[in-house]
Amino acid sequence: MTTIKLPPEGVSKKQVHGIEITFRGKRLGGVMWITTSSGETIIKPLTPAKAHLSWFYRNNILFRHVTHERYPKGSKRRHTQRRGLRPETIALTMLTALAPEDDPPPQIESFQAESQVKTLTDWFVRVFPRIVRKADDRPIVLLKGPLQRHIERAIFDLTSGRARFDLEAFIALQQDPKVGLEENAFVRAKETDLRPGGPVIGFVPGLTRVSVCLGQGFVFELDLGRFERATKKNFDLLGFEGVVRALRRRGFSLLDTSVLPEFRESGPRDGQP
Repeated sequence: MTTIKLPPEGVSKKQVHGIEITFRGKRLGGVMWITTSSGETIIKPLTPAKAHLSWFYRNNILFRHVTHERYPKGSKRRHTQRRGLRPETIALTMLTALAPEDDPPPQIESFQAESQVKTLTDWFVRVFPRIVRKADDRPIVLLKGPLQRHIERAIFDLTSGRARFDLEAFIALQQDPKVGLEENAFVRAKETDLRPGGPVIGFVPGLTRVSVCLGQGFVFELDLGRFERATKKNFDLLGFEGVVRALRRRGFSLLDTSVLPEFRESGPRDGQP
């Protein structure tokens, strides 16, 4: 991964995490995040910007705000979009997306209540075999070419807190005249073909669900539409949409404007798929 900007004073480089989007080896955009010694998590774009998103916990509430860096500390205009969120709301939104559609998680109010945590735990034990199960012979498709490997590497790099995804393979796939037909865009396989070392991710035909190999012949199955909606809802609650609006109002872009023209020029031409 390309070196992320140096962290603020008092934060070691090992504490800096990030997701970087590149094109032909050049940084197109991305975000970095750090957690300070006081427990505040700061999320900033990797492109020059004068605002960032902050999260911190107090009394079992997750607080968020946007910090406008051009205003001095103590200024009333420095922090906007303040909001407090219960972590249960964030967790239940995501658990609902991961759960079987006919068996959603119980709507608990507090992770601090032992009886409610037990109710949630009992539910999870019950649905776990439907979320994580033995791979079988159901048909799946794999993305043709290097794009499958790039996606898998980026997803699993997220576990280390430093992920990079280069869009060149995606553009190459778009420009391939054979990809206009579905049979030329995918490799057909079965769930049992997924294995550690790759391929580890397979899609059902139509790309509505994904199966992820967990090893030992087991897969984790995910409905992509439900996961996308839950992720968007949580992103909004956590303030990502708000900080993007704040940056755009001030004329800042989330993409590197020196790389963007080259990326746009590489896209499909009129008449191409």
